Amino acid sequence: MNAGGITRGVWIAPIAVVAGCLDWSALSQGTDAQAAQSQCAAFVVAGDTHTCARFTNGSVQCWGDNRFGQLGSGDTTATREFVSVKITNGVSRLYLPAGIGDISADRAVFTCALETNATLSCWGDNRFGQLGVGTTEPHASPKPVPTLPATLRAALGAGHVCAQAVAGEVYCWGTNDYGQAGNAGTQLLSPSRLDGLSEPIDGLVAGAYHTCAKATSGALYCWGANDRGQLGNIGVTKTPTPIRVPGVDSIVKVVAGAEHTCIVNATGQLSCFGDNRYGQLGAGDTSVHDTPVVVPLPEAVLQVYPGRTGTCALVTSRVLYCWGGNANGELGTGTRDPVPLPSKAHPDTLAGGVAAASLGGAHACAVRADGATFCWGSSQYGQLGPNGNAAGVTAASVFPSCNAKD
Repeated sequence: MNAGGITRGVWIAPIAVVAGCLDWSALSQGTDAQAAQSQCAAFVVAGDTHTCARFTNGSVQCWGDNRFGQLGSGDTTATREFVSVKITNGVSRLYLPAGIGDISADRAVFTCALETNATLSCWGDNRFGQLGVGTTEPHASPKPVPTLPATLRAALGAGHVCAQAVAGEVYCWGTNDYGQAGNAGTQLLSPSRLDGLSEPIDGLVAGAYHTCAKATSGALYCWGANDRGQLGNIGVTKTPTPIRVPGVDSIVKVVAGAEHTCIVNATGQLSCFGDNRYGQLGAGDTSVHDTPVVVPLPEAVLQVYPGRTGTCALVTSRVLYCWGGNANGELGTGTRDPVPLPSKAHPDTLAGGVAAASLGGAHACAVRADGATFCWGSSQYGQLGPNGNAAGVTAASVFPSCNAKD
């Protein structure tokens, strides 16, 4: 599975974190009552070297690395303090991408946001055309993707983006050297409609060099790099055409790590396949698996958050479990030791239940059920926020609970 010579990957979680104390429909509507709680975080998304949060009034703030303008503040000044993103409308979803190699590889240094008017805007690095604006010039402020129709969801990889339009079709752009953006060509500067999906989809995810779509039927289609089995047992090392993953049916959720993919079935059972050098599949070994292996969790899974070399899952009791590579303490065990099997992440700090979480390149964040937000792991670029510390194995407070007073 190592044919093709693909540089090793780093995944950045593109999953929004939603505080359980808040009503999502109200947040999406941007009501005056919710806007009054502007300091209550609704989403926090951990990237490679930067982090972003969306507040209950629809505004967005980011912090950490900003060498390419990925904080969206209009400049390239890095900061561990929170800076406001200059975006026109309220934001319903935030996406941070996947990179390659270690976190210094600089392939995960752009950001996209789905605005409440169904516009997808992106900013930061644009060397691969991943901002979709028709050029390779970087932008330190959000730029709408000009030729993209009204958008329902998006997925960001190591220099490529795919998005599903409200009408159902899928468009991709950016780097395409392994077919991860589909279609022909090694670089797409503007959205190009993806061919080859034979049925409607309701899920779209991207790893470093691969992309997957969940069909409404529960089938899974993937394309791009497959040197570590991240597309499943499909018999090729890369493909620009979506291929149905054999043996995967009736799934309700799919997520993608750098070079691994995880699925959840209707009973809440989690299975993963692909790269496993760091134990990120949760199988207790470090062997590559190109067919799904079941992760031994004690309860049904609600959400899954794969990261660069590890994976986390939220179970029905609202406990967060993590496993895999842990070189920066990003799995929340209080050490930097590898975690071969699922282990509870910061159970004392997160007591009372986790609403959701996000695992990035070398750090992680979680929103507790009361809205209080914490981050841990690497703070090399200030991505843990103003209270982050160099050790990173302890959880740093980022935002107070929804009920906290100023």
